[in-house]
Amino acid sequence: MLGLATTTVQLAAHSPAWLDEGRRISAWLVEITGLPPARIQHVGSTAVSDLTAKPILDLDLGFGPTEDSNKLVATLIGAGFIDEGKGAAG
Repeated sequence: MLGLATTTVQLAAHSPAWLDEGRRISAWLVEITGLPPARIQHVGSTAVSDLTAKPILDLDLGFGPTEDSNKLVATLIGAGFIDEGKGAAG
């Protein structure tokens, strides 16, 4: 199981499928963004074997100061991601 309804907090026993899905999504992000694999990482509690976690995958994408973050965001939106960063604190 992956994902939760908005405002729902629930923990689940670790699933090896989370690691597989993290690798699959990371590889797909390499394809659509052109970023090197080392700059796309599955992070957070679902990336740790045997750790109880919220069943939500967290992935970090690293980019440098000379790269266009707006282009990266547009690519991700075009791939179906939702940008909820505008107006968010922090």
